[in-house]
Amino acid sequence: MIEFDARILTILVCGAGTFGMRLLPMLWQQRSETRHAELLSRLSRASGSAAVASLMVVMLWPMIVQAGTQQLAAVFTGLLTTWGSQRVFSGVALPALSGAVVYGLVKAWL
Repeated sequence: MIEFDARILTILVCGAGTFGMRLLPMLWQQRSETRHAELLSRLSRASGSAAVASLMVVMLWPMIVQAGTQQLAAVFTGLLTTWGSQRVFSGVALPALSGAVVYGLVKAWL
């Protein structure tokens, strides 16, 4: 049986908070007037991008702090690819995938 400790509680609270951040604006948007619909839609899109950006910072920070020049080259090449493909494709999934693939290729090459 899984022991219930602070890590599990933290994961559950973060999951519930993330779910609530995405669900509550959608429910409010369905019930609100049309003049608020565009604002809520923009806020919802921005919170998704902000969540992805914060996850990238948390994931990449240990790599950047403890990295040598080869590791930094792979990280920044992956980040540049993610940024560039986000500008071209304006989504979240394809830029994240392309950045991860380029990071892996540069890391394997160096």
